[in-house]
Amino acid sequence: MIRTKFPITIEIDDKPFSIVVAEKMSQAQQSELDEVTDKYKSDYEKKDTLQASLSEAIEEFEINKHILADGKVIDRVIVMFEQKALNKTIFNLKKEITELDRNIVGLNKAIAELFEKRYDLSVSGTDAAILKKEISDLGIGFQAIFNELGILIKEAKEKK
Repeated sequence: MIRTKFPITIEIDDKPFSIVVAEKMSQAQQSELDEVTDKYKSDYEKKDTLQASLSEAIEEFEINKHILADGKVIDRVIVMFEQKALNKTIFNLKKEITELDRNIVGLNKAIAELFEKRYDLSVSGTDAAILKKEISDLGIGFQAIFNELGILIKEAKEKK
């Protein structure tokens, strides 16, 4: 017999909570969890791209400064126009990164939201809502709960 859900009693500060934990999520549930991940992933990828563009523009700006310092350059005007454009590009990239940083949730907060969503999707039972409130009230964190649930599921499998 293959079991995908495990009735478990977890204790927090000597208070027992009876829950049922689904070890594997359905494709629909996994898609819901992936939506949370993708929401943050695209922002971080965009920031990485902007940071790379900024580094490249700064490097090019510095190279042009050295070229302008050399008195033998014939086309100084062209390089000066490039510098002006690069300066504007650098300013705009920094501004865009700053705006994106305001919108990006910290990595810890993103992970916490991901584990809370996983809790909502995979934990049920008579005490599931009460346990969720207790976890939030105590500030334990859903990641720590899933670490403990993993141990309890492993023990339940070994009892068979």
